[in-house]
Amino acid sequence: MSKLTADLRSYPPANTTDDEGGVFNGAGLSDAAAADFDLLCQTGVDFAESLLAQQGGFSPFGFTVKTDGKLDASIFRDRDPSNTPDAELDAMLDVIRPTRDDYRAVALFTDVTFNVSGSSTEMIRICLEHRDGGSLQVLMPYTMTGFRRKKPKISTEARAADWPPRLWV
Repeated sequence: MSKLTADLRSYPPANTTDDEGGVFNGAGLSDAAAADFDLLCQTGVDFAESLLAQQGGFSPFGFTVKTDGKLDASIFRDRDPSNTPDAELDAMLDVIRPTRDDYRAVALFTDVTFNVSGSSTEMIRICLEHRDGGSLQVLMPYTMTGFRRKKPKISTEARAADWPPRLWV
């Protein structure tokens, strides 16, 4: 499966962990938003890892937390190789936008390749937004290891960057 490409220079590294246990605690989010983002990321990264192991890549997908707190795998999309990474995200947002009042948090996942100075890095790109405020993207580098049967190795060194709100604005 081919990967989408983007320019990594616009995504500065940031520490996304803290000593409180949650990935998003201390990120300027409410406790509820941080807990929702933790749940969405853990679930989505586990799912992405299984798809990488099975297929070597994945099409864009998203998970939501409904207003009642239940996790929902509600957004799946076939990747259009002619689209940019942002166009893929916009297409998923167009699916969610009419029913956004049913959700309190959204996480969108894309499999991207970032090119910097002639070398490329494969990453899981996660765009998160919460209706109570807070939106960001997390980039998680990964490599495929193994000789015959490739297995994904996802780095715990994530990069975080602002991502402007697109659903609840």
